[in-house]
Amino acid sequence: MVVGLVAHGTFSLLGEWQRRKTFRELVAEAPTGTVVRQEDDLRGRSMTVTLGSGEPQLRAVVEDQG
Repeated sequence: MVVGLVAHGTFSLLGEWQRRKTFRELVAEAPTGTVVRQEDDLRGRSMTVTLGSGEPQLRAVVEDQG
């Protein structure tokens, strides 16, 4: 049982790390004015980033999936 919990935690952390790495690479290569929307999970959470002339604007959006 402990091995299963450790394995689940390890895979969750690796998955989150890969998701964030992919997002950083996508934003780094995107031209100014690009809008990026990333779906988070089954709870309906998402993140929208608009790249402009200054710092990227981060805005978290929670949508009810019904």
